[in-house]
Amino acid sequence: MVHPVSYTGGTNLMQKTIPFKIPNTHGGFADCHGLIQKTDEGISLQFQPKDNFFGAIKGHIRLVEIPISEIEEIEMTTTLVKNWIVIRMANLHRTRNVPCKTPGEVRLAIARKDKPQAEELLSQLQLEIAEERLRQTREE
Repeated sequence: MVHPVSYTGGTNLMQKTIPFKIPNTHGGFADCHGLIQKTDEGISLQFQPKDNFFGAIKGHIRLVEIPISEIEEIEMTTTLVKNWIVIRMANLHRTRNVPCKTPGEVRLAIARKDKPQAEELLSQLQLEIAEERLRQTREE
């Protein structure tokens, strides 16, 4: 579930969505277009496949919610052509409905214009992941 919550300072990331694309899904015949959003528990991915030839929608909108506790690592990688958000998961359960080439790893292509907002989101998520690990260490 997505519940807007305000943070002090900076942009309110809970209400911001960042568009992404997962290229070459469905055997290369489609791309998935979607939105990533920060939630109270972690992140939410909403996406829908779109045919590469005619631009027709190929399926229903999918919603995958990923709690902070199940994210091993989240980072931004940049190539000459694309910016990627790479999410590595603690288990495969959450990624079973996300088209990904590497098990347990989700790669989201981010447009150049959305890179600053994506970097801000990643910074917040990396902080929360570190806080979650610290909390788990203290409980042990």
